[in-house]
Amino acid sequence: MKKLTALFNLPELKNDIELHNMVLDSRKVKAGDLFVAIKGHQVDGNQFIDSALHSGASAVVSETELSSEHLTVAFIRNVPVVKYYQLARHLSSLADVFMIRPLKI
Repeated sequence: MKKLTALFNLPELKNDIELHNMVLDSRKVKAGDLFVAIKGHQVDGNQFIDSALHSGASAVVSETELSSEHLTVAFIRNVPVVKYYQLARHLSSLADVFMIRPLKI
């Protein structure tokens, strides 16, 4: 099982959250998953954060277009939402850390 602090070493993440899977499709989120909200060409995954939370997401990584928001943390219904600047560009690195390597981004 993965831990959110293995991905992000941020002081706001005091309670280490265990994560089962990294999911990009909010319709496939299950309890304990990390939902990754990427802004695509036609659909912005940020529109589906609420749906992912209702499905039991334990944490969210949300793409932001503002570099000043990079790695800031907000909480929606006590669930951490980590803002990530240019997330789509860095998704493969994030997935690599989540799936295999215990490195910190």
